[in-house]
Amino acid sequence: MISFLALAFAVVLVTGLVAAPTPKAAAAESCGEQARPIAEQDGVSLRDGLPVLFIHGIRSDRGHWTDNKLESFHRRLREKPGVKLWTFDYSSANTQWVTHDSVGPAFARAIDCLSGLAGRSIVVVAHSMGGLVTQFAQAQTASDGRGIARRIASVVTVGTPFKGSDLLSVAQGVHVPVSKPLLGELNAVLSACRLVGRKCDVQLLLDKPVGRALRTNSEQLRALPAWPEDLPVRPIAGDIVYRFKMNLFVYHHEADIVSIGDPYVSVKSATAHRVMAEENVRKCDDVGVFRVWEVFSSSCGHSNLKRREDVQDEILDAVSEVAGQPAGTVYFSRYDPATYRAGFYAKTGARPARRIAEGTGRLSPDGRYRAEVDTSGDGPARLIVEDLDRGVRQRLADGANGHGLCNEPEWTPDGKYILFQQTPNTGRGPGQWARVEVATGAATLLAAHSGCYPVYAPDGQSIAWYDGLNPRPGRSTVLITDADGGNGRHVPAIGGVDDPCANAVAALSSGGRLALVEASHPGERACGDGPGRQVHDGLVVDTSTGRPIPLPVPGPVRGGVFLSDGGLLVQPAGAAEFVLLDRNFQIKATFRGGILAEGETIHGYSSF
Repeated sequence: MISFLALAFAVVLVTGLVAAPTPKAAAAESCGEQARPIAEQDGVSLRDGLPVLFIHGIRSDRGHWTDNKLESFHRRLREKPGVKLWTFDYSSANTQWVTHDSVGPAFARAIDCLSGLAGRSIVVVAHSMGGLVTQFAQAQTASDGRGIARRIASVVTVGTPFKGSDLLSVAQGVHVPVSKPLLGELNAVLSACRLVGRKCDVQLLLDKPVGRALRTNSEQLRALPAWPEDLPVRPIAGDIVYRFKMNLFVYHHEADIVSIGDPYVSVKSATAHRVMAEENVRKCDDVGVFRVWEVFSSSCGHSNLKRREDVQDEILDAVSEVAGQPAGTVYFSRYDPATYRAGFYAKTGARPARRIAEGTGRLSPDGRYRAEVDTSGDGPARLIVEDLDRGVRQRLADGANGHGLCNEPEWTPDGKYILFQQTPNTGRGPGQWARVEVATGAATLLAAHSGCYPVYAPDGQSIAWYDGLNPRPGRSTVLITDADGGNGRHVPAIGGVDDPCANAVAALSSGGRLALVEASHPGERACGDGPGRQVHDGLVVDTSTGRPIPLPVPGPVRGGVFLSDGGLLVQPAGAAEFVLLDRNFQIKATFRGGILAEGETIHGYSSF
């Protein structure tokens, strides 16, 4: 039996990982030599598409995923709207460990580039060690200073040795906690290499960095960064089950079952990491002594898994799931009137919302920082900035203490400055504001007195303010100024109806042309100390006329933000969802799950 097994396996080990020639394809958009499209992409730009990036394993190249036998699989993927197929090749360093610059760091750069061109996060499909390369890459830093994990919507791994390879460990004389029958099978594989008189893939890796790193539960594997809790990782494993059977006339014998994985990677190793997904084990029929060669020609074999229709279906499901989800991340807060504090959240696509901070104030446009005004005590108000990634708080500046009124901070769209009130309001007019540099704390006073609760336009050239100190017939309480606070103009009465108190402003478009404001309800509310940025019966209006602009959502909106591309993100009143509109105010996507119908305040939106 061993000779059959050894000889058959030797053939597979010598030839099984040879890659198919790579089809030559031209690409209008480039992310370097290592990342290329699988085939001509019909001249369609990556912008607003969904890149699916395939990565190969050890002693292989991009040919693993460009195999001609996968053409129907590629075609099924391309039938998904916007899907673009790319491969990453690290064959020049495929015996190096993932930390080599041409492997993990280069893959992180490719993800950063492709997601940047597409303007959204991508799907990664990884074979074998490609999954470990992905695990390393997702923890690297993208061009925007955030983690690469934000640029990945979903990961599918096929035969990835998350806990190492028992086969490589046995070859190096390392003890592995496996059963005696399985240990016998692994030793038979190594004997096969000597039988054919030439080295097999396993032997070629023994003295290489990757060979040492892939020992079962090695130090290098333990040092890999953890997967984020909200990044879906779908592991797929092959499981070939061997059962010794003999039927000779009246003699019948059946030995114990031996599960040998794919057999380079055990099922336990290939499914060791899964996040927000079920493990997918592809089992193949039992193999007996007289059909032992089927172990190595099996569709559950390490290099053959990709050709299985059910494996391809699993990859298609992952891509379809992402394609059907809204792209990007919404940053919002949820106020708790019992504590006068808010929880701050990030919701990416269809994933559950993540709580990222607690307190008061505003999130930066990229969700990395929180600015708050500390008004405790009778002294000056203190502008505090918290780095949410590092948990570090910094006092930037002191200013007017309105005890939570008027002086709410506002970030510039580039996240480099914060508007902060320096002097208090008086009966004659609003106090003076300053633009505080986040990096240094340096404060520069605006040229003119303006109002309260400022809101920047996405282009940073205009600011909307609440100004209820000097009400006049025919105009609202919404004031639009230049970035320095000058050249102020009031928006005419909203919908032609005067309301001297409650026209809050929640968002302003580039150029100051449109604003999301509270509808006029004269006499229904006391003026009080101003409405803040909250809108409950919100309308988008033309700031030159005060006339409402219809939106494709039912009823009024509770809040929103204008985007730099002219789009708008809103929460319809009474709806547990956020709706993303394009520049023509057509529905582009809807975020659902983990959102309340009331109490949410949208702070920003990122395409990743």
